[in-house]
Order: sequence, then C-alpha cells, then structure tokens
Amino acid sequence: MGTWSKIAECPNYEVSKNGEIRRGNHIKTLIEHNGYYTVDLYSNGKRIKRRISRLVAQAFIPNPDGLPDVNHKDGNKLNNSVENLEWVTKSENMQHAIKNGLWHPSYGMLGKKNPNGGRKSKPFRIVETGQVFNKLLEADCDGRFTSTKINDCLKGRQKTHRGYHFEYV
Repeated sequence: MGTWSKIAECPNYEVSKNGEIRRGNHIKTLIEHNGYYTVDLYSNGKRIKRRISRLVAQAFIPNPDGLPDVNHKDGNKLNNSVENLEWVTKSENMQHAIKNGLWHPSYGMLGKKNPNGGRKSKPFRIVETGQVFNKLLEADCDGRFTSTKINDCLKGRQKTHRGYHFEYV
C-alpha cells in the first residue's frame, strides 16, 4: 500500500502511488484493456473509464508544461508505480516505444505482427523546405508535426499544418 490521493474528477475514489484504486475501504478490481490497466469509475450515475497510469500521473507527478501523454519508463504497461511514469509529448512517447522495441510500424497496438506488413506509405515533402519524409511516422517523430494533420494535407482535407504545405513526391 502506498500514499493515497483523491481522484479529481471522481472524488469518492482514491489512487495510490502504486496504482491501486479504492472507494472507501474497498480496493477496485482493475481491467486490462489494450495492454493497459484501466478502471471504471462512477460519478453522478455516469461511468468513466480511465487508464490507471494516467490517474497515478495526474495525482502524483507535476505537469507544468501540460504534456499530453504518460510514458512507462520501463516499457511495461502494467507497471503503474509513480517511479515508472513520466509526462511526455506524443512524439517523445513514440520515440521511446521505437527505441526500446515496443512498437514498429508493421506492428499493431498490442505489439503483434500485422500480417499485411503495415500500411504502405508514399514519400512526401514539405513544399516550403523540400524536406522529404518516407513515412508519416518519420514526420511524427520529428517533433514539429502531427502525422494525422499531415495526412489531412496530403489528402486535400486541410491546406496547411503549422504553416507548411505537404505534397507527395
């Protein structure tokens, strides 16, 4: 058992530094979903599903820069102790996963090989700079761009992303 903190959006629940959830004296059973422990919380008659890692981080790890993602430092999605978690950007989270062999473009969300070998990708470039990327993932890991927004530009659903135009080469 660790130190406990109230969960802001559901104050009748508490989360521990070890990733346990309780309501009163009753410890909640956790559910594994997509490789992560999640929990169903109830507030004002509404069910709220949350990842345990995010609840621990929100309760115990300062996030002054408002970073959006919680990273498991050791790569184990089930290790939700506060010492194993950190706030990161989406790009940093993806780079950590690739660097540690936790994710590969031809693998699915659960780390299982995609029989199709991953989505085919066409090279594209930034019109203004001429910089070429072979895959959307490369641009995502660059840190300046969001792959979904670049894809919207390439498909004609959006004109620019962060002031740049994109085109297939």
